[in-house]
Amino acid sequence: MKNKVVVLGLSVVVSLWVSFATSVQSAYARNSPKDIAISRCVIQALRRYPAALGGELMVEKRSASYKACMMAAGFHP
Repeated sequence: MKNKVVVLGLSVVVSLWVSFATSVQSAYARNSPKDIAISRCVIQALRRYPAALGGELMVEKRSASYKACMMAAGFHP
């Protein structure tokens, strides 16, 4: 039961963070192109592989997703 509460809590925190990051992304549109790519790629990686699911495999997949996104945008991760 305690694990379910922790997972639910983490899910809520990640969801709120992604919502916040998405909403303020337009406020940082004046940042450098690399900053914009970093924000976009972090959000994309977290949406594909949520942190709430945990596990080392998810971390590796999230990292690979971020790296691929940054490379596609023309930047080094």
